[in-house]
Parts: sequence; C-alpha cells; structure tokens
Amino acid sequence: FSNVEVSLTQMEFKNIFNEKIILLDEPTNAVDHKGVQQIYDVIQQEKKRGALIVIATHHDNDLRNMCDEVLLMDSGKLMLQEGRDEENG
Repeated sequence: FSNVEVSLTQMEFKNIFNEKIILLDEPTNAVDHKGVQQIYDVIQQEKKRGALIVIATHHDNDLRNMCDEVLLMDSGKLMLQEGRDEENG
C-alpha cells in the first residue's frame, strides 16, 4: 500500500465507527498531489459530518482554508491562535 492508500483506509475505517474526534498526524506526509487532494476531500466530508478533527502538520498553509481554528506551537508552547470568523466562514 502507498501512504495515501493507508491514510485513506484508516480514515474510512474510522467512518465505520462514526468517530466524533479524529486525530491525524502529518496526514499528507510523502503523499503525491492527487493523494493530498483525496485526503483533503475526506477531511472536508468528516468536518461536514460534524467530527472534531485535530491535525498535526508542518504544512499549515494548505490546511488554513479548511480549518475553523489554527494553533501554532513551538517546543510545546502555544505561539499563535487564529480562529475563523463564523459569520464570514
């Protein structure tokens, strides 16, 4: 299996149990562009379903437009917290 196949399989497996909280650690690491888009699509589907999704990543620029809140940490300390204005999406 490629990394994206394993990642998607794991995320689809979680759907079976209707998880309310999903933790993802570097979900797009070593994944090609097509696979990254597939992962983003699954994340969006889970978000629409109402799941709380926590993503640890070094690629925060790609994820900012789909996140409601972004926390930037360095050496275990919170450096920045950004929230999306709910009225403006």
